[in-house]
Amino acid sequence: MMDLLSLTSKFSSLSSRIRRNNGEIERSTYQLSSGNRIASSGQDVASLSVSTRLSSSLAGMRTAANSLSQANSLLQIADGGLNQIGGMLERIHQISLMGANGAISNTERNYLNIELMQLMAEVDRTALGTKFSGINVIHAPKGQATLGTQNPDTILGGMGA
Repeated sequence: MMDLLSLTSKFSSLSSRIRRNNGEIERSTYQLSSGNRIASSGQDVASLSVSTRLSSSLAGMRTAANSLSQANSLLQIADGGLNQIGGMLERIHQISLMGANGAISNTERNYLNIELMQLMAEVDRTALGTKFSGINVIHAPKGQATLGTQNPDTILGGMGA
């Protein structure tokens, strides 16, 4: 009988250890699956607070990186449009110098004027067509340019058609 009582006591102790180990295994599995060292506030309140703050900072940095990437894309689109317009303005300058030359005939001057008008129309078309997410990045209403999209600041004397 003694052996049976001893065996029951040992079995009860062993069963208690198994339950405790299973609880620790579940907690470790939860931590591993969540990717966090601290899975609940009951484990380490100070470390959880630091972890939460760092996770929040990381999310903010990811958002900032995404915003910077979008801003870079916008600038690349604007740069491409402005480069095209710059080339057209150089040609307009050349045409105006040739037109001012007294050695050309009125017929040649008329052809230069036609090319000049076509280039000016192309400058306007390029300015209107250079867009990022549907927003014109070069063209502005006549006499003003805007900065931002939510509450734009107006700059008088900007470029416009």
